[in-house]
Amino acid sequence: MGSPSVNTPAFSPTIRSMIESNLLTAELDTPLPEVIRLLDQSRQAHAAGCVVAVDQGEVVGIFTEWDAVRLAVSRTVIESLKMTDVMVRPVITIADTELHNPLSVLSLFYHQHIHHLPIVDQQGKVLGLISSNSVQQGLQPTNLLKLYRIENILDTSAVTATPDTPILQLAQLMTDHRVSHIVIVHQASEEQTIPIGMVTAHHILHGWLQGSNLEEVEAQTIMETPATTLKPWDSLWLVFQEMQQRQLPCLIVTDDQENLLGLVTQFNLLQILNPAEMHRYIRNLQESIHSLEAEKMSLLRSHALELERLVQTRTAQLSELYEQLQHELAERKQAEAALQKANEELERRVEERIALWQQANEKLQTGEAKFRNLVEQTNDWVWEIDQTLNFIYVNPRVEQITGYTAEEVLSRRIFDFMPADEAVRLTTVLEYVVAQRESFSQIETVLLHQAGHRIVLEISGAPVFSSSGEWQGYRGITRDITERKQVERNIRKALTREKELNELKTRFVAMASHEFRTPLTTILASAECLEHYSNKWSEEKKQVALQRIQGAAKHMTDLLNDVLILGKAEAGKLEFKPIQLNLQEFCADLVEEVQLGTNSSCRLNFTWVGNPIGAWVDEKLLRHILVNLLSNALKYSAEGSRVNFRLNCQDDIAVFQIEDHGIGIPLEDQKCLFEPFQRATNVGNIAGTGLGLVIVKKAVEAHGGTIKFDSVAGVGTTFTVCIPSQR
Repeated sequence: MGSPSVNTPAFSPTIRSMIESNLLTAELDTPLPEVIRLLDQSRQAHAAGCVVAVDQGEVVGIFTEWDAVRLAVSRTVIESLKMTDVMVRPVITIADTELHNPLSVLSLFYHQHIHHLPIVDQQGKVLGLISSNSVQQGLQPTNLLKLYRIENILDTSAVTATPDTPILQLAQLMTDHRVSHIVIVHQASEEQTIPIGMVTAHHILHGWLQGSNLEEVEAQTIMETPATTLKPWDSLWLVFQEMQQRQLPCLIVTDDQENLLGLVTQFNLLQILNPAEMHRYIRNLQESIHSLEAEKMSLLRSHALELERLVQTRTAQLSELYEQLQHELAERKQAEAALQKANEELERRVEERIALWQQANEKLQTGEAKFRNLVEQTNDWVWEIDQTLNFIYVNPRVEQITGYTAEEVLSRRIFDFMPADEAVRLTTVLEYVVAQRESFSQIETVLLHQAGHRIVLEISGAPVFSSSGEWQGYRGITRDITERKQVERNIRKALTREKELNELKTRFVAMASHEFRTPLTTILASAECLEHYSNKWSEEKKQVALQRIQGAAKHMTDLLNDVLILGKAEAGKLEFKPIQLNLQEFCADLVEEVQLGTNSSCRLNFTWVGNPIGAWVDEKLLRHILVNLLSNALKYSAEGSRVNFRLNCQDDIAVFQIEDHGIGIPLEDQKCLFEPFQRATNVGNIAGTGLGLVIVKKAVEAHGGTIKFDSVAGVGTTFTVCIPSQR
């Protein structure tokens, strides 16, 4: 058992670089513990992460780290097993005679979704192994990877776990999701998931071999830290370099706030390197070459026609000059006087031309001075670069835009002032433009200001040629559009806010029309009855009608008060006036008031601990908080059940906890529970406006406190409010 010593055929350099040198093999009767130890040691030697099963030299099966994790999950007793009991068969192989084209190997990996490919000879004897990692190392398509960003292949289905998750549960997750890596995260909040490490199949395998109790040992004891993270806008060439340097099969991708977005794996890179993508890339290059050839031929034909026209013109001029000379020679004596006169006229004209040239030169110098003054005073950064893309001229505006003086910028390239990823992207774009000697306009890019912050620029330029047609560089302007981009973002935010306000208005109108209809109907009906039948009713019946009118009016008043309070809170005008209260007495009186004011048969059970005397709170806002939460608990609880109300005053913090055993809140409704006019989908015909919890949250925030809840539909809900009790 071990690495075979065989002679491989004379492959091409690319194919040879794709073959793993540390191929591990085992006979069918090899004990499984020995195979697993060999598999664990192989990763430390940077081998392919698998053991190939052979029978008389022929490949009959394969056993990988992922297969070992699957055994760990099933709690299989491995001491009595052998290689033949656990290996995966049949095995996809490739004959050495088929290893001519690296793209054919890549196609096999891509279409068969495999990570290990044994190489065999015509007799089926094993010669070597190709893995997804070695394919990636062998091809190294630099230009193609530079053209793509991580967001093009991002795998957002990353499997996550917390640091206290047992290793056995991690192995179960790998088996259920058929993955070989778990991202270990810290849940900072409901919206923020921060990756802090990674556990691979090899980590679990190593822990298992060390005799660790997989049910008790936690993920944080074996995970790889710190976690290597990239951004969605990073190029795949940067991914490739990080994987090669750190020897990692996958990398974690996060946003600007370090939230987990997903993973990019070696298999994702193979998707970009699949033959169809490579062929498309080659086809685009060929089309560009053909286009250049066509332009070159057109230019040559144009130059040839122009040259022929010039030759014909010069020839006609020389025949005419010859005839003139013959005529002059025949009449030489007669023309001496005329020639002398012509010489004098010529001298006069030369003097006039010299005078005109001097005037033109003075105008040119004046125009050049005006142009330079215009360039020096413009708000844009005017520049010129040579054939190596180094700056050879910049106007003073460069210092106001970038913070660097003109002397600091000259003889340097624009890429020297960019983040690494942006420099790679712009280099790829400009390489094509410069090769074509084409103009470019309004290319957006990012520069690092001398103070360290990012600025957004818009670049336009045109090629510069000498009088002989030789390309000398580029000349152009750069405009600072950082504020414009920020204005665009602000406009989008404002439009989003306006849309949210319109939706709130729509929901308010719908809620108001519904909530006001019932009490108005009650008031109208009771008033009409009093008007037409009061002379026939007893005083007791009249009082009942009046009480109905008063109750409906109170309901409408409470609703309007809720809307007014919400409006003040949204406008930032919610007043906070703390006074000293005995929280135990305040809560006890409030419980009695709520209990008497409801028709529910549920019972309120109030308990308290700590020192509730002398707490500084806003009595009015605290009443809003507790009355809303207690009323909701009673309203949504089953008849005869109990609602627990607990008060805990410790360390200058007052904690109010209200627990019911009612209908609960469905999971899909919990994310928008504190938004205006939102109610759970399971409330049925139970009355409500969707404003109570919004007001509660605003009142808690006015105290500088927090509110959270735990709820399961059909089981019950617990709200916990924490507010500072001292100034």
